[in-house]
Amino acid sequence: MIVRREKGSPIAFIANTGTIQGVQKELVMVEHVIEQAPISVAEGEHVALSKVEQFIDHMTDQARPRLVRADGEAVEVPASLLHLMHMLVHYLVEGQTVTLVPVDKVLTTQQAAALLNVSRPYLVKLLDQGLIPHTMTGRHRRVRFADVLQYKAQRDARREEGLVQLAQLSQELGLYDS
Repeated sequence: MIVRREKGSPIAFIANTGTIQGVQKELVMVEHVIEQAPISVAEGEHVALSKVEQFIDHMTDQARPRLVRADGEAVEVPASLLHLMHMLVHYLVEGQTVTLVPVDKVLTTQQAAALLNVSRPYLVKLLDQGLIPHTMTGRHRRVRFADVLQYKAQRDARREEGLVQLAQLSQELGLYDS
């Protein structure tokens, strides 16, 4: 697969957020962020990517793909890598630009603020209130990517719950038309 890298493009951060009740959970979010080299589909690659996605969709656990070098040496693609490839291909086929970021990556306050779509001063207040863990490097605050993702997930869950409660209240008061 040939891909084109563009600076300053939207990037999808794909991060493993752990296992909950035996189910692997992933978090995917698209943001404008810094210093990463996003990957997007090169012109003319969409058809090939669609075929790859269909190929992976129809694979069974018994038929693992293999990478084969020109000299004939082959290695089986592990399930974890196949899953990652499937996710990447899926988002690329949808026209999204992607970048992989390790969950242990350390971010500046500006980068973390961009991920949360808040101002840097507001993020600093969150850090000072202890809502997001951080470390100090000299005079500079640093935030782990995983901690930003965790805060974002909690914030989004609170927002979703608030919307559900608001909809229920509106319905109870007869303000909601069916």
